[in-house]
Amino acid sequence: MFTELYARSSFSFLRGASHPQDLIQRAAELNYKSIAILDHMGVYGSVQAHLAARRHGIRALVGATVELPGRCPGGSPLEIPVLVDSTKGYQNLCHLLTEIHCCSEVFSPDALSNNSETSVFFPSHTEGIIALLTPESLPSLDRKTLLRVALMLGRTFGKQNVYITLTRHHNRSTDRINRLLIDLAQSLKIPLLASNAPLFSHRRCRLLADCFTCLRHHTTLDDAGTLLASNSERYLKSPDQMSALFGDQQQALINTEILSERLAFTLDDLE
Repeated sequence: MFTELYARSSFSFLRGASHPQDLIQRAAELNYKSIAILDHMGVYGSVQAHLAARRHGIRALVGATVELPGRCPGGSPLEIPVLVDSTKGYQNLCHLLTEIHCCSEVFSPDALSNNSETSVFFPSHTEGIIALLTPESLPSLDRKTLLRVALMLGRTFGKQNVYITLTRHHNRSTDRINRLLIDLAQSLKIPLLASNAPLFSHRRCRLLADCFTCLRHHTTLDDAGTLLASNSERYLKSPDQMSALFGDQQQALINTEILSERLAFTLDDLE
């Protein structure tokens, strides 16, 4: 019992390495009923994903990974994947993305640093949006900053619309980060989600992902070093693989199914 709710495609500005239709096809092959592709700062691949999902008889859930500039210590951006559960949520997501892209003076690091509440920038445009706090939301994770961000998300989107996402990519930092996130979820009574946060459809696509990483950082494979992923685990895994990976967090797996059922919106609703 598992639904992947945090995939990204090649429409994520060199962060993902598979086309939306390839992720959808692979999801269908793995017997997913639905999958969410949350590309960076836009819904650019959503039409391709939706049309492919129609062909394969599954649902393409809609959302994006939103980057709020200047909200982390040192002015680093805060990355929050969001999902929409209704037509109103889709409208509000598009409004939010447009506001961030176009209103640079409102979302500049200087403006943000003078305001302790991110929610003051879009208080009336969050209905129908679900926010995910993930291991990639902040450049560095500590208890104090995680708590501040989680509380801010709750004030902005409503506590019932915030989830904490766990990932396990078999690298050194995974256990420490997950402990922090699990403790935070228990403390604030925020539900957990399991995810592999896939960037490509098959393990064999890892080299292409590395090439995209080098392009994004203007470097070479020889010089990229720790910019590259430490392994090839960021592919779309089967529900059985995810169940084995998160065998000690069964509720986090179940919650992905519960949330996916809540996400009733697809692009069919715009017709």
